[in-house]
Amino acid sequence: MPRRSALAPQDLAAWPNLLEAFHRAAKGKRERDDVRAFAAELDLELNSLRCQLLTGELELSPFRTLVLHDPKRRVIRVPSFRERVLQHAVLAPMTQDLLRWQGMQSFACVPGRGIHAALRCAQRYSRLSPVCVRTDIRHCYDTIDHSILYEMLVRRFKHPGTLRILEALISRYENTSGKGLPIGTRFAQHMANLYLSAADRFLLEHLRVHHMVRYMDDFLWWVEDEDRAAAQLEEFQSWLAGNLQLVLHERTGILPSKNGVPFLGAVVYPGRLWLTHRGQRRYRRALQEFIQNGSGDSASEVHWQQTLTARTAAILHCDTKSWRSALHRELKV
Repeated sequence: MPRRSALAPQDLAAWPNLLEAFHRAAKGKRERDDVRAFAAELDLELNSLRCQLLTGELELSPFRTLVLHDPKRRVIRVPSFRERVLQHAVLAPMTQDLLRWQGMQSFACVPGRGIHAALRCAQRYSRLSPVCVRTDIRHCYDTIDHSILYEMLVRRFKHPGTLRILEALISRYENTSGKGLPIGTRFAQHMANLYLSAADRFLLEHLRVHHMVRYMDDFLWWVEDEDRAAAQLEEFQSWLAGNLQLVLHERTGILPSKNGVPFLGAVVYPGRLWLTHRGQRRYRRALQEFIQNGSGDSASEVHWQQTLTARTAAILHCDTKSWRSALHRELKV
């Protein structure tokens, strides 16, 4: 086990770290009113955050709530800009300490990895093993236990002041008593990823899984036969309930690798990556909206062009060239 980090509140409250946290939080949002207001009183605001970090008395305002349907309902908690700066200031110095606990099978919140790297790795493993176990956690963020998460942090950080700050950020939100992290915050993403790293170690060290990919709460692993996959899945489900108080989603399944495995918006085959039907519908809708609305005034045209460009970039890692060409012919683009 790696030694505990000695990171102290003084490291989090260092002026260069606070200034860099502001620039990271403001990136791409400089025109927003709350960002402008913060920037207008930058020294005063950063000094206030510095005092809060040094004393451990964090002043946290209520979240703004957004409800999205994409397609399932998601409740997003949006922190104030001041809190986003605070979260960047807390996370940046401890990033390397958190990454020490993430193995090569984890692809979320890790610089240099991400969705595309996870899909490439999954495709490589699909060529090596005939059976894939696909599962994810039911209501993952809402069911993360605060006390278990805090104990994990105690085993990784030893300064009482740092642990007090982390405990305040964890306990500020509850879905049910003592459980839950807010979907929509950078801090919650890193804490959820840390929480699930314990599940990685169980799969790798206890169940002896050799080929595995995890992106946040989406798990894939590969084995040689379905009987072994079923036994591993049953043991994993029991361990999750007993140790992390998590439950697997009903859509958990054991799939032949050759038939394709749905993962992160793609279907992973040994020889190709195919776009899901949902992804195809999204791209078709974005293209149709661009055709209908992209020829108006210059501001509107730029907006729809950016929307279509983003949708196109999101699917380029899949083998969609011929499908996109056929769609363009169909819509007479």
